[in-house]
Amino acid sequence: MAWYARELPLLRWAALGLNLLLLLATPVHGGHFVIDIAAGIVLALATVALVSRIAAGRPARSRSGRLVIEAPCAPPHEPAPQPTN
Repeated sequence: MAWYARELPLLRWAALGLNLLLLLATPVHGGHFVIDIAAGIVLALATVALVSRIAAGRPARSRSGRLVIEAPCAPPHEPAPQPTN
């Protein structure tokens, strides 16, 4: 949330504050271990990188050059037929 709110001046600091509070509350609440938080951060960074590449029109590739995911291409929509009077 904080990553995508970074360009919204009014929401930037609120989003960052909420994310930091969530990170601090997670181990205290007891629902997750610290390693879960670390794994979540790694997963969030990978997800932001992948989605950013797809949104920029560049397919994501692994280090070996294989295509990781391809953005779906929808066929163009044909206009609906108009009723004649």
